[in-house]
Amino acid sequence: VDEDFNLSSCYLVVNGTTNKTLSNPVNHQENSIQLTGLASGKYLWTINCSDAAGNIRTNTSLRVVYVDTDAPVINSFSASPETLDLNEVVNLTVNVTDNFNVSTVLAEIKNPQESVANNYTMDWLQGNLYNLSYTDTTTRGKYTVYIYGNDTLGNTVKSGPYYFYVEVGISLDKLYYN
Repeated sequence: VDEDFNLSSCYLVVNGTTNKTLSNPVNHQENSIQLTGLASGKYLWTINCSDAAGNIRTNTSLRVVYVDTDAPVINSFSASPETLDLNEVVNLTVNVTDNFNVSTVLAEIKNPQESVANNYTMDWLQGNLYNLSYTDTTTRGKYTVYIYGNDTLGNTVKSGPYYFYVEVGISLDKLYYN
């Protein structure tokens, strides 16, 4: 607050409603008003102050703040093909949405013979779709996949487990007999 008269209070106006009052703000110093508990959404705000004589100074330029407490949502997962032959490519596709902006989508994949999983950044295709063409299918068995979605404000979600299978002799374009 930077005024040469004796301020008595300043108040925060959010979406046209007074939400919080700061009594006895200090002139020529930065003062702060903290508001908590807002739901996710877009808010327009401003600060208004008054002096001891009842004069009100209104800040007419509205500011915008976005509150995001919601993690992204992983709506679907598919592995194509779900069962494949050794050394074939599997396409993992997910649909991820967020109320503001999806930042990163990761696939955590655990090979059936390994104790540690590896993370892979999925590529954005279009709209809400992300894809990973996974090529490390050199081991037979059940592969475990978890999907992580992260938005631009740091909210994260984990979904899964999902599975795809690598078998020997199942390829449709080759004939194998056991």
